Amino acid sequence: MGPLGFVVTSVLITIAGAGGALWTVLRLPTNYLVCDAPWPAWTTLGPLTRALARIGKNALGFGLILAGVVLAIPGVPGPGLLIAGVGFLLLDVPGKRRIERAAFAHRSVLAAANRLRSRFGTPALEAPK
Repeated sequence: MGPLGFVVTSVLITIAGAGGALWTVLRLPTNYLVCDAPWPAWTTLGPLTRALARIGKNALGFGLILAGVVLAIPGVPGPGLLIAGVGFLLLDVPGKRRIERAAFAHRSVLAAANRLRSRFGTPALEAPK
C-alpha cells in the first residue's frame, strides 16, 4: 500500500470510529446513567433472540476493543482509544456501569455528549449521581 492508500485508510477508519461513537451516544436512553434497568428494546425481544443479540453485541464490542488497541499503537492510523471506548460501551461486564458513570461524571464529558445529542434533536442525558 502506497502513501495515498495509507492516508485514505486512516481517514476512513477515523470517520468510521467517530460515526460509531456518535451513533452510540445518540442511542443511549436519557436515563442510562442513573438507571440500572436494561434498555427497553431488550425486554421486547423473545428469550432466544435476546440471547443471540447479546452475544452479537458482546462479540462486536470485543472486536472493537481489539481493533482500538491495534489502532492505538504508534504508527497505526486511526482513533484507537475512541473505537476501544465504543467497544467497551457494548460489552456486558461487571462494573461497566460504574466506570461509565465515573467517566460521564466529569462535567466536560457529559456536556460534550449532551451538545452532540442536542445538535441531533436527542434529549440530554441525565447526570449521574
